Amino acid sequence: MGRPSNPKLRDAILSSGRQVFGEVGLESARVEEITRRAGVSKGSFYLHFEGKEQLFEHLVRQLLEDVLAELQSHDEMHCAAVSVENIADHAGAELKATMSLLELLWANRDVFRMLLELGGSPLHLRLRREFVSSLVQHFRVTFEPSRHPPELQLSVDTDVFALVITGAILMLNWRMLESAEKPDLWHFAVNLHRLLIGGVAGPETTSILLCGLEQAVAAERAVRPVPPSPVQALPAMTTAPTSPKWSTPS
Repeated sequence: MGRPSNPKLRDAILSSGRQVFGEVGLESARVEEITRRAGVSKGSFYLHFEGKEQLFEHLVRQLLEDVLAELQSHDEMHCAAVSVENIADHAGAELKATMSLLELLWANRDVFRMLLELGGSPLHLRLRREFVSSLVQHFRVTFEPSRHPPELQLSVDTDVFALVITGAILMLNWRMLESAEKPDLWHFAVNLHRLLIGGVAGPETTSILLCGLEQAVAAERAVRPVPPSPVQALPAMTTAPTSPKWSTPS
């Protein structure tokens, strides 16, 4: 019967592994360096993890769990509180929730760098896909029309919106990776909300542009023998479960 794992040693290994992966990436990382920084033996390392790949995967999946938990709390608050009557009063809470998410991304930018920049192994590619797919799936569910009153439902396809907002969050995170100093996250949050709520134009210009768009759509539909296929026909990212349950090393 093997020795039970030691939570303190495990945390030390996770911390040192995070440092080493952040400096040299997964491929160049050595278990010997991880254990040296953690002040543990190689035997202790392998008592907790099968190898550096499992350690790396644990760090990435733990971050995804934290991000999804943050988004889930935002989602529950949003759907419980937002109605036509109180949406304006709720805007401040929405901004604070977005700020909390951006703070989480900033605090974990080293893990994102490991995932996005430092490696192209099959493990990296699989984890990147699962990470993105899980975010897209979350936003699909959050903005499902049935969860909102008609007046507050999206005017665009939910799948497209989920892809766009996921891309926006990932690119804001990428900007954080390029920043030597902490950026103005409040500025990020406010402009992200403005973009998602009103687009890039002012109210009067938006009205004119939307009118022109609807005219163009109507004209195109008039000459099409078959109505345009719904955007839902786009290839679905099926790797992400509705409520991801990550298996973490024991």
